[in-house]
Amino acid sequence: MTEIPTHCWKPWKFRITPKLWFESVQDRFSRGDPIAETIMRQYIEEIATMHGVKQLADWYNVERHTLSPTTRYQMEFFGGLPALLRQLYPSHTWKFDEPEQPKGSVSDNYRRYSFEDAKSRRNALIRMSSSVGGLYAGLYGIQKHVIFSSGCTQF
Repeated sequence: MTEIPTHCWKPWKFRITPKLWFESVQDRFSRGDPIAETIMRQYIEEIATMHGVKQLADWYNVERHTLSPTTRYQMEFFGGLPALLRQLYPSHTWKFDEPEQPKGSVSDNYRRYSFEDAKSRRNALIRMSSSVGGLYAGLYGIQKHVIFSSGCTQF
């Protein structure tokens, strides 16, 4: 992509995105990087066009299963569609009905908790560790998208 810098590349359109591209964008996006925010706005606007979304309220009509598996996977880096929309359009009052998580899933117990400050993150890690045997080493097996889908935007 650097070989032709004059083209506005959309890496999410490749069958396979460049290695760690979504992780990198998510990390920068969570820290408020304006370039990452612009990238994600382009991404979400393209999905909006594909699903006939003309105004923010139209997103309520886009059901998760209508998104391609690739798009759903990509959005998990940002906590899923509702979380991404909340981050991109914070002044809008979103009222998504979050789907029920399967019983015993890690994220169902932590969706309500704030991760904004160090104390909240520490408390969340303690609660999460208790669900994986009480050992912090058990947290190594928790996938990042599960943590982000539980409401954490940075860790």
